[in-house]
Amino acid sequence: MAKLGYLYLQHGRWNGRQILSPEWVAEATRARTHVGDNEDYALGWWLHPEVAGGLIEASGRGGQRILIFPQQDMVIAVTGGGFELDDIAQPLLQSISPSAQLPENPSAQAALAQAAQIAASAPAPGLRKRAGPLPTLARQVSGATYRMAPNAMGLTTLTMRFPSARRATLVAEYVDRLHAEIPVGLDGTAVVGHAGRYGLSTLAQRRWLGQRFLLDLDEVANINGWHLDMRFEHQALQATVRERSRKDSLHWSGSA
Repeated sequence: MAKLGYLYLQHGRWNGRQILSPEWVAEATRARTHVGDNEDYALGWWLHPEVAGGLIEASGRGGQRILIFPQQDMVIAVTGGGFELDDIAQPLLQSISPSAQLPENPSAQAALAQAAQIAASAPAPGLRKRAGPLPTLARQVSGATYRMAPNAMGLTTLTMRFPSARRATLVAEYVDRLHAEIPVGLDGTAVVGHAGRYGLSTLAQRRWLGQRFLLDLDEVANINGWHLDMRFEHQALQATVRERSRKDSLHWSGSA
């Protein structure tokens, strides 16, 4: 993302080579539609002519951003999720200095290096809880395949397997014939899986609450973080699904 922003900042040049024509860069970042107060839209780029001397921005779901500041000769790439960039935008803009070079700041550099090291490290393992016996309902629904009503996610079938009191497996099939098989921790510890949708890694844990099965699923290599509230009744499954970067809820239903 930072490289793409830098390519456009340099009018299509990379390491001394012109790999995009400057005419295309100019055309792609030319306002096509006025959207709102001081905001225009070009070809995939949002334009903010009155912000920090003409901010050019690519904006993705959940806070993924490429911010190009032409007058400051600067690019900022923002990745991750679970936060709102607008909350830190003002102090971020205020920190941009018009001077050519900032003084050295060894303590801030050390703090940044430490934060980067922590971010790159595996999370500390959580405390495992003693897994109690599986509820009768878990044994009843284990292995049952629920055929889902048409839904926004394209989920066609869902199967829950409960081979032990510590682990479960969620198996999902989609309309595009993709297959996901996700291990789920039942003892308070999220379990890493490597066969999520598109073959991406997952992190999942759950708990039972009466007739409801509450599942937290983090698509680690993707932006999505799901909370599923599933209710099993006889041969039917009803589920309310929320994703952390969205405010709305989805509803699933299926029958075995």
